[in-house]
Amino acid sequence: MNAAKSLLVLISIWLVLPAKAQSRKELEDKKRKAQEEISMTRQVLEETQKKKKQTLNNLVLLGKLIRNQNELIETIREEISSVEEEIAMKSNLISDLEYALEQEKKRLAKVMVQSYKSRSQFSRLAFVFSAQSFNQAVSRIKYIRKLASFQKNLIHNIRDRKMEVNEKLLELEGVKHKKGRLLGTEESERRQLERDRLTKDQLAKSLGGKERELRKKLNAQQQALKRLDQAIRNLIAKEMESQRRSAAPSRNTAPANTESTTSSSAKSGSTAPATALTPETMALSAAFATNRGKLPWPLERGVITQGFGTYQHPELRSVTLVSNGVDISSVSGAQARSVFKGVVSAVLSIPGQEQAVLVNHGEYFTVYAKLSRVLVKKGDKVDTRQPLGVVFTDEDGKTELQFQVWQGQKVQNPALWLLPR
Repeated sequence: MNAAKSLLVLISIWLVLPAKAQSRKELEDKKRKAQEEISMTRQVLEETQKKKKQTLNNLVLLGKLIRNQNELIETIREEISSVEEEIAMKSNLISDLEYALEQEKKRLAKVMVQSYKSRSQFSRLAFVFSAQSFNQAVSRIKYIRKLASFQKNLIHNIRDRKMEVNEKLLELEGVKHKKGRLLGTEESERRQLERDRLTKDQLAKSLGGKERELRKKLNAQQQALKRLDQAIRNLIAKEMESQRRSAAPSRNTAPANTESTTSSSAKSGSTAPATALTPETMALSAAFATNRGKLPWPLERGVITQGFGTYQHPELRSVTLVSNGVDISSVSGAQARSVFKGVVSAVLSIPGQEQAVLVNHGEYFTVYAKLSRVLVKKGDKVDTRQPLGVVFTDEDGKTELQFQVWQGQKVQNPALWLLPR
């Protein structure tokens, strides 16, 4: 293998290894998030199981737990595969370096033999003294020294590189063993999960005889959500009208603001008329919109157990659910908190949804429903992460917050606004 080819091999491997390391970091982050989700889901499930009731909520939680656990195990397997690929690449690198090292050793051996012969035959002196000038003789002496130094340095460099890659290989072998042990642990958890699956199947079978009762309960929940939806729409309409009246004086005195406001609304896609926005409202709206995908969760800890929009129930496939927000399950005593600064527009009570808080963020609104106790009142200014109320825990032990995001009269998917976990 010539020097140019060896250099190309080294460069290609050194370019690929950082990419592999980055990919492994992404897998580790994915694994960590899955573990956190599993931990929180188990905690919520254990709390509801204390009631020793066979509930549809427990069935949903068990299903979510099984899906998350399977995803976690698959992620760990991907991590192990990534590590093995990196080990293979570094093994090839070591082989290339060892080959290059052997070639240099052979070259050095030849040089040493020639040097020994040169000393006996005074060929070095002859080479130097045969120079046609003093400067040429000095140049030949320097050449001989540099040649010897180059050979020695090359050997040292290759040995150092081999030592460096060997260390990396040892590290990766350690990681591989660690991941292997981790996979063993996860397989053990899978066996536990299989027991959970058996529990889920038994629970599903038990609840199968109560399908009419479950459907009735789900229908009542859907009706409660509709009442909440209508109440929120009415409140937002009143709030928008109030904003419109507040903006009216500024439109008369400062027409230039109207063009700016219209531009802002067009960019944000607001459904509210541009004239409904005062400069303060515009600033708050812009700040809220900028934080799309970065808002803190309305609960410090929790898992989404019901998604946004229209979809089939995860366990009762024949049941269609409609939700303008997401349900986030947590533990008893959890507090709902504002996801952004704003003003409390209303505190209302909806049968089936307990108490709810509506917070105004300019042309945007957030809703926090299923609260047993409210800690704020209408007109209060709230900051990001400020507690708004205590989440209601029902007779089945379920602690669940209904969280919504609105832009004017248009409902948004809250999951797209929250910081990914």
